[in-house]
Amino acid sequence: MPEAHPNDAWIAWRSARLWAGIVAVASALVICIGYVDLPLALYLKRTVSKPVFDVFYQICRIGEGGLWAALGVAFWVVPRARRWWRHRQGQCTEPDRRPWDIHAAFLLSVLAINGIIVNILKHALGRYRPAKFFETGEHAFDFFVIFQKSDSFPSGHAATIWGAMLALWFIYPRLRWLYVPVAVVVSLGRLVVHKHYLGDVVAGAAL
Repeated sequence: MPEAHPNDAWIAWRSARLWAGIVAVASALVICIGYVDLPLALYLKRTVSKPVFDVFYQICRIGEGGLWAALGVAFWVVPRARRWWRHRQGQCTEPDRRPWDIHAAFLLSVLAINGIIVNILKHALGRYRPAKFFETGEHAFDFFVIFQKSDSFPSGHAATIWGAMLALWFIYPRLRWLYVPVAVVVSLGRLVVHKHYLGDVVAGAAL
């Protein structure tokens, strides 16, 4: 029998670490939704100034899926275009052994799977966004009710940026020191601009 790889424990359904992670995330969500989300949203609404709001609004654009999808396509297109040009100039004779196809497929599949799961959960759970609470005082999960202000949980931006950063963690490990801070700042930005509650962001990051 082939020897088990140490990382297999992370994906084994009987792994203690897997279930410990699931329990930790579930516990964090219960605490956030029950005790933290509303007070934190009201605090940020009172204290965030217009300049800070505007800065984080722009930062949140980094979490848009189109940007990272374009990067995934670039992983496939740019090396081919560069190699074609060098080959035409007679400067390239050896085959390119770098796994650009795998990198592109990995990043794009992470984004696609995240997007599908997030959108299913958003519309199935129907949690009102903070803007709805600020306008009407409503704060609830309205299951299978689909409109703009009932698609708060989980955060799509948080799911996208954490998925993209973790994919890049493996694709280009030299910048690992940068990936987690970027994901954290973008995720917190969704709170600062009043688009999500903390529980929404935790759920998106966990996905």
